[in-house]
Amino acid sequence: MKEISNKILYHAYRAGAQEVIRHRNQLNSINVFPVADGDTGSNLSSMMHSILNESKLEKDVGNTMRSIADAAIIGARGNSGIIFAQYLSGVSIGLENGAGIINIHHYVEANKTAVDYAYDAVEIPTEGTMLTLIRVWSEALYRFMKKTTDFGELLSYAYGDIEEALSKTQYQLASLRKAAVVDAGAKGFVHFVDGFLRFLKGDYDAEIESDFTDIDQELEPLVKIDHHEEIDLAHRYCTEAMLKDLKIPLKDIKKELRVLGDSLIVAGNERRMRVHIHTNQPATFFETLRALGQITYQKVDDMVMQSSLVNERKYKVGLVTDSIADLPQSFIEAHQIQVVNLNILHKEDIYIDRITIDNERAIRLLEESDERATSSQPDRQAVLLQLQSLQAYYDEIIVITVSKALSGTFNVFQKAANELEVYPSKITVIDSKQNSAAQGLLVMECANLIEQGMPYNQIIETMQTLVSKSKILVSVKNLNAMIMSGRLSTKGGKIANLINLKPIVTLDSKGEGGLGGFAFSHEASLKKIKKKLIKINETVGLKAYCVVHAKNLEAAIAYADGLEQALEMPSAYLEDVSSIIAIGAGDGAIAVGYITH
Repeated sequence: MKEISNKILYHAYRAGAQEVIRHRNQLNSINVFPVADGDTGSNLSSMMHSILNESKLEKDVGNTMRSIADAAIIGARGNSGIIFAQYLSGVSIGLENGAGIINIHHYVEANKTAVDYAYDAVEIPTEGTMLTLIRVWSEALYRFMKKTTDFGELLSYAYGDIEEALSKTQYQLASLRKAAVVDAGAKGFVHFVDGFLRFLKGDYDAEIESDFTDIDQELEPLVKIDHHEEIDLAHRYCTEAMLKDLKIPLKDIKKELRVLGDSLIVAGNERRMRVHIHTNQPATFFETLRALGQITYQKVDDMVMQSSLVNERKYKVGLVTDSIADLPQSFIEAHQIQVVNLNILHKEDIYIDRITIDNERAIRLLEESDERATSSQPDRQAVLLQLQSLQAYYDEIIVITVSKALSGTFNVFQKAANELEVYPSKITVIDSKQNSAAQGLLVMECANLIEQGMPYNQIIETMQTLVSKSKILVSVKNLNAMIMSGRLSTKGGKIANLINLKPIVTLDSKGEGGLGGFAFSHEASLKKIKKKLIKINETVGLKAYCVVHAKNLEAAIAYADGLEQALEMPSAYLEDVSSIIAIGAGDGAIAVGYITH
């Protein structure tokens, strides 16, 4: 085979993508560099799924490769994913004038171009990683091109070189030597080339179709590596964004961002750009990007939590919730609770709840803009990928979400769980029928049951009972937020403000918003809530309660102290609310969540 047609090239790339997906668990298990967070396989699989689902066979090689490169940039995640996507962008540039077929010379030259693109994307290129394999692959293609004119032979010769280069990565980086593994990203590249080559040799069907529902079922089982080194991260958050309508060149964007962290990668083309960085300042990172272009996607992963799960998993049952649940961060970390952060939308800007926006900024958006901020449910694909990743570590998983009457979050998780039912790890999604403090208390109770070693089915039954015994009572300081959010009509809000009426907001048994009383001041509504709690404690009894607030710490502390004296039991915790709740309840709001016996 001296030439490859547009159609064969397209399906060969798709075969390579499938091969990477099949080895996702294996790649996750050997993920050590730059951080042992166990997600290289998942990140590469995300990109490969995007290639399979989004790329199209176009009329010529140039446009087909552009479609593949664009799909890769859209789906790229993590260090390896973004480097790989930039490699494909380089190949696309090298073949941009390709017609219906390409020859060996075209392919070899395109790979030379791709090496430069991949290395240029990384702020500090590190050898012994995927970058090395990309370079060795290109060099081998160029060298063996002089020995053969057959595509299959050429790729087979070069494949031997990258296999050898892969084995050497184990000795090129200290963390890989200590763990006695090869680099996960580099191995992912080898799997990709393997699939590409096997398709050309006829080991795959003539065409790789677009129905990939069975690919993930063919995954190799997870091989747990127990000797990763304990890490001391300089930067906590793996942060990524995709931009369009860039205002400055890609090379200048690096200069703007390099001071914010390390592991900086800037990849893409004139149509869209992907940025990756490890930072302690995700909010500052995104604020900087907003001045450089329009952000169309953002993601922040907590590498401390990821590493804790990969290297020191404490329980056989995993626990997941969303960011609307108010809980102390120390408790979340101690019990390895996985939190899926929802988004806040304001005009054209997207913020990640609790990560790239705090309550001060959220309240400012509320007070300074005529356009209200709204929340959005988590991305379905992101939830699917996270649950897939967790299934590699847990025997069973419990998800506790904000009330499905208030958000589509429950449905997103339930659909993802249904898609993953073929996997061995069972997933149960529980509608808390609550939010904020009450949702947080339910998550805390569930975490404690897991820690106690209660059987999975018994935990589910217990939690369903506790949901029916949970409640939240919110005292709002002013009605502006409720009016802006649409929970209170403008006319009704004006009348209530005029007479200084302060409703006590709650959720009913279905998880829908409702009123739990009225008062003529914030202080009076807090007294009513306190009186109600005393009565409940004297009758059915309080199992637990907590106090949360929106930028009103001093008053919340005083209120919690008063409740402790009156109830003769301390609050489980006192916390800030999420920014989503702050936008809905407004500046100064104080809430109590509780569970009865």
